[in-house]
Amino acid sequence: MRKPRVFLASSVEGLGVANAINECLDHDVELVHWKASFGLSSYTIDELMVKSKTVDFAVFVFTPDDVSTIREQSHVVARDNVLFELGLFIGSLSRERCFIVKPRGVVMHFPTDLLGLTPADYDGDRSDNDLTQALNAPCIKISKEIKRLGLASEDSEIIKVRTKKTAFDYVIGDDEFRFLMAVFQKSSFSQSVSAQELFGHDNNDPHLTIAAVKLERLGLVEKAVSYNQEYDYEYYTYSVTSDGVDFILSNEDQVKAAVQKRSAKKVFSKPADSFDDDIPF
Repeated sequence: MRKPRVFLASSVEGLGVANAINECLDHDVELVHWKASFGLSSYTIDELMVKSKTVDFAVFVFTPDDVSTIREQSHVVARDNVLFELGLFIGSLSRERCFIVKPRGVVMHFPTDLLGLTPADYDGDRSDNDLTQALNAPCIKISKEIKRLGLASEDSEIIKVRTKKTAFDYVIGDDEFRFLMAVFQKSSFSQSVSAQELFGHDNNDPHLTIAAVKLERLGLVEKAVSYNQEYDYEYYTYSVTSDGVDFILSNEDQVKAAVQKRSAKKVFSKPADSFDDDIPF
């Protein structure tokens, strides 16, 4: 099983703290240090949304970077970008998978929506200025929570959030039925099936690509990132969600008809000695 993947974000001023966290957690997790958080654009927001679906946890370094006036009172606050990223990742991962690290003894104003989160604090005024040692205690607490909660891909609540149905009413046709059934059958002996196994050499087929995207948007299949530990590479996988299984069972005749139609087409287009029983696309 792969190590948990952890997103790590900070402001420029918090880079030293982030680097110390990176050092403390390096042996237990795969850290994704987000250094593009110093300026947000539509491009970086899109990247953040993708990242939020490929990590298991997120750590945000809150440093007293700004002063904000709220109801005529001045408050020390974290940088807006870091707050934005925290909110985005809470929406994707849930509150308990997102951690805040802040200096001890510094009173910082938190937005109302974050008042339920308990920050892990550290001693930022050590006489030896050793941030790595200062961050050791909060990182141990974070590591314990990571071990307790496990991978996001195995958390049913996270899966529900990530496969939330779209408001659009897409039309499900033969291509979608065949793709859904292929994922269902090929993953019957495992939790998921690789995209390479599904697409084969037809990964440029627009019909398959559209079918896969449509089913994912409808919450009938889930697309995830898996890791091959033996050969050290990542790859996409698909699995049928509980809604997808219900959809197959409630549309059994249409699913069978779509698969049989494609099978018949392949029979007439292949030489007699090349028949096989693979689920076609």
